[in-house]
Amino acid sequence: MPQGVLEKNFLNYTSIFLFPNRWLIASRFVLGLAEWLGSWV
Repeated sequence: MPQGVLEKNFLNYTSIFLFPNRWLIASRFVLGLAEWLGSWV
């Protein structure tokens, strides 16, 4: 298997694993922020 193909697949797999985690963290952060703001109002 050529190096480029392996590298491309590796990047695809890492992006698949990383991006859902980022969205999960971002959504949790937004929800936490909304709760925190709600406690002040």
